[in-house]
Amino acid sequence: MRSIKELRQKKGITQRELASLIGVQPSMISRYEAGKAIPTFQKMKALAEVFEVDAQDFIFSDEKGEEFLIESRHPQKIPDFDWYRRLLIAVNQGKCELCKSPAPFIDKDGKPYLQLFEIDKAFVGNDYSKNFVALCPNCFQRVSVLEDKDELEQIRSIAKQHSF
Repeated sequence: MRSIKELRQKKGITQRELASLIGVQPSMISRYEAGKAIPTFQKMKALAEVFEVDAQDFIFSDEKGEEFLIESRHPQKIPDFDWYRRLLIAVNQGKCELCKSPAPFIDKDGKPYLQLFEIDKAFVGNDYSKNFVALCPNCFQRVSVLEDKDELEQIRSIAKQHSF
């Protein structure tokens, strides 16, 4: 597991230089490295390019050991749904975004198992994070089968709060 600080030091650049390369203030790099802020998708892509890492190799790790995976530095028109699922699991500490219960089991990669629920199948836009939530299998099935309007509205509200 490699942190931003470790990758930056290995590359031999200062926080100020890294900030200039990705278009943020130096204080933001300090916050990233301390685990007090999570880079946006665009900043994650920029960091991946600066550090010349691929999606599977690049892991954000805060002081608590929570992991934040980033997507490939190669732009894609179709979102990498598994990447969004992994990110939402990490950000929500392995808990269902609807019922707040921990994932019911660990998958073959050692990660909490939650399913990615796509809110609007005809979503148009570039902030896909606002169109997905990570749900436990029970909530996923209930929402998919029952299509309860109040519950779907609650899910939309949860997704709108995503700020990564």
